[in-house]
Amino acid sequence: MPRRRRKKSKGFSNISLIYITTISMLNLVGVSYGIWSGGLNIKAALTTGDIDPYFKNVSFSGIDSEDSENLDYIVSEDGKKIEISGSIYDDFNGTIDLVLGNDGTIPIVSHPEVSVFENIINWENNSEISIEKRGSQNRNLIIQPNEEKLIDFTYELEFEQDTE
Repeated sequence: MPRRRRKKSKGFSNISLIYITTISMLNLVGVSYGIWSGGLNIKAALTTGDIDPYFKNVSFSGIDSEDSENLDYIVSEDGKKIEISGSIYDDFNGTIDLVLGNDGTIPIVSHPEVSVFENIINWENNSEISIEKRGSQNRNLIIQPNEEKLIDFTYELEFEQDTE
C-alpha cells in the first residue's frame, strides 16, 4: 500500500497563528505600559524620625523671698526656651527644677555648657542630658551668686540625635 502524502497547506498553520498573536499582544502590552507610565506621577514623603525637646515643667525650690525680688520664669509657647528674670542677693541659694521632655520619635542628647548664666546659674552636675524617645528627665540649675545681681536672660537647650 502506498503511503499517502500529506498536503501542505498554503495558509497559516495553527502554530504560526499562535506566534503572531503572542507577538502582537506583547507589542500591545508594551505600548500600553509606555503610554501609562509616561503620565504616571508619584509623590511621596519620607521621614526617618524627629526630635522634639521642650521644657515640660519648671519650678523654683529652696528660694527665700528675702533673698530675691521678682524672681520669675516664663516658658515660651513651644516649650523650647525659658526666660528667667529678677533680682537675687549675695546670700541667695536656690534651685531651678526642670523636667525636660522629648516628644520626638528618636532619643536625643545635649552637651550643655556648665554655666548657663555668668557662672551664677550652673547645671547641678556636669554630665550630658540624654532623653529617650517620648521620655523625660529631671535636671536642676543651681543659682549661687557671689554678689547682688539682676538676672534677665533666655536659655534654649540645644539637642541632637543620640547615636549611642
